[in-house]
Amino acid sequence: MSNFSFLQAYSPLLANLGQTAERNIHEDPNTTLIKLRLFGETMTKFMYALEELDEDEIIHEPSDNRHLDEYHFHIINERS
Repeated sequence: MSNFSFLQAYSPLLANLGQTAERNIHEDPNTTLIKLRLFGETMTKFMYALEELDEDEIIHEPSDNRHLDEYHFHIINERS
């Protein structure tokens, strides 16, 4: 039984992505990473739809990326 089996009733796509990631973790970690990224992106799209948010405005907002880059740059500099 997979940790993602419960999702089958809600979203077969999410269940499949999670199960595939879980199944390949030792044999093919790259596949696991790809499937988990797809899982995260799909889950995010579901959450945006549930909250009736405009995905294009929020996810692709250039100013959001700028703030993230500044944050990560600050963290990296603190560790150096």
